[in-house]
Amino acid sequence: MLQSIRDRAQGWFAAVLFGFLVLTFAVWGINFYLRGEGEVVVAKVNRQDIKLKEFERFYYDYRRHLQAEGDAAIKEEDPAKLRPQALQQMIEGELLKQAALNAHLHMGDEQLAVAIRQMAVFQRNGRFASDLYEQRLRDLGFSTTGFEEQMRGELTIGQLQQGLSATEFVTPRELDDVLALRTQKRDLVFTILTTEEARKAVSPTAAEVEAYYEAHKDRYLKPETVRIAYLDLNAEELAKAVTVDEAQLREYYDARKAGFATPEERSVSHLTLHLARDAKPEEVNAARAKAEALLAEAKTGKSFEDIAAAHGKDPGFNGEGGKTGFFRRGVMGKEYDDVVFKLKPGELGGPVRVDAGFQILRLDEIKPESARSFEEARADVEKAYRQEQAEKKYYELADQLSTMTYENPDSLDPAAKALGLKVQESGPLTRNPSPDQHGLLADPKVLEAAFSPEVLREGLNSKAIEIQATHSVVLRVVEHQPAAPRPLAEIRQEVTTAMVDDAVRRKVRERGEALLARLNKGEDRDAIAQGESLKWTEIKDATRGDPNVNRAVVRAAFRLAPPAAGRTAYAGVELGTGEYAIVGVSGVEPGEAGKISEAERRQTRLQLLEALSQQDWRDYVAALKARAKVQTYPDRL
Repeated sequence: MLQSIRDRAQGWFAAVLFGFLVLTFAVWGINFYLRGEGEVVVAKVNRQDIKLKEFERFYYDYRRHLQAEGDAAIKEEDPAKLRPQALQQMIEGELLKQAALNAHLHMGDEQLAVAIRQMAVFQRNGRFASDLYEQRLRDLGFSTTGFEEQMRGELTIGQLQQGLSATEFVTPRELDDVLALRTQKRDLVFTILTTEEARKAVSPTAAEVEAYYEAHKDRYLKPETVRIAYLDLNAEELAKAVTVDEAQLREYYDARKAGFATPEERSVSHLTLHLARDAKPEEVNAARAKAEALLAEAKTGKSFEDIAAAHGKDPGFNGEGGKTGFFRRGVMGKEYDDVVFKLKPGELGGPVRVDAGFQILRLDEIKPESARSFEEARADVEKAYRQEQAEKKYYELADQLSTMTYENPDSLDPAAKALGLKVQESGPLTRNPSPDQHGLLADPKVLEAAFSPEVLREGLNSKAIEIQATHSVVLRVVEHQPAAPRPLAEIRQEVTTAMVDDAVRRKVRERGEALLARLNKGEDRDAIAQGESLKWTEIKDATRGDPNVNRAVVRAAFRLAPPAAGRTAYAGVELGTGEYAIVGVSGVEPGEAGKISEAERRQTRLQLLEALSQQDWRDYVAALKARAKVQTYPDRL
């Protein structure tokens, strides 16, 4: 695209461009360009701008993360609540970044590299793989520079948090108090009010259903949708149109004969000492030492079978051994290849660290590289030829696609006509793929672009979106439907069911609260049970983790203050099923911290430190926000 602008930087194009720049400088001043004031700002944090483009990217990732975590509160039709929430997260992140810089914290290049290399998502066979790293980042829409800078920021904030956590401590008295509370036992009694009778009494009229719908319309929204037009430039499709000439294929084959040979393959037997991927360093060292001892034993002439028989009962040892079958270089990983492809048949090597642990290896057989004639390799030759020609064509067209859709921001037609592409149109798309959205139309980068401000609000073509290395898409929105209430006629049964459930829950709660008030006034529990057809269940010496009692009931019982001698303290609690429990505590047996094992004391102390550290962090973030000068612009979100 830049080359295209240079080519046009003469004649009428240069005159128009120069005139536009002069006019803009006259109106806004050159600082408009130097400072980037043309970008929309959604918040200012201590004079630092958060721009709309940055926010849109963060919002998309934030929403995707919440959904991946299974957050049921995240609904496609509710961006009005989630977007301000995401902005607050961005503000907190900016404040923490500023605090880390003010504390002179820094994450060096070597520390950053170590952290990234240790991330399992970038590893193959337990080792960092640079090609996998680059592919994962492309899939997420990151450049390596952008990802590494984001990681640097997050790790620097992590230093700040770790420094704060290191100041926390737990005294022996605090630990004993917590352990005593944890081991406390209580005598409790409870009854559960079911929903059956209340449900029989609820029969809403049509008018009541309509009124309920009007009051809760925000629960019944159709999700926001767009329909897009798009140009799809894909080297795979271009390859299908490549003209194949037999003479060219033979010439292509002759120049690359080595590439069409069958590569050398090797088959290996192995003995495995199993080890978890997240094993501690001392466990790794011990396993490595044992694997080296097994290798030394094998080098004395003992067969793998004899070693397996002798060590079959050892912890972690795979007594059966195993065979890989034939594999080529690059299949098993670099560390494996570095050992196997230096061995001669019958030779031993290792130990090699693999996902399963450590392996000692014996090379069993080699299939040497073998040449293939043109006729034998013709299908692969044609495929490679088509791919090479298609990639050349792709890069040529991709530059033109980017340039033409930028220079003609209001239409895809000029680029389609010039490049021989077809303008395709989608059906309605949502921000999160619906079940009938798949393939390209479910790609996160496509959806992010379709709902971005410049495409959705300004009606412009998107920038060229790189789906894969040789696959690009440019799109524009042809129809936008904001989130809107679904007609009552379509969802009357759904609304009726929800209304009945709410009414039943309310009736059961009101009944429970009335009975609870009578108990707290001193009425006889058994008399109330007889009059209300209730059944009380008594539990002696219940613990906080008692598996025989509803968890909500137990939590309510242990939140109650210990009752006076001879009395019972009562509380009510709503259950997730719509039922209501009345809980009473008649006796409390104090816990004994002195009977807790040392291992459990250590574990509890670590849990307390973690809880205290998290609270310290929340308080620290709250203090930063209270002192900061923050200005937001909700109307720009």
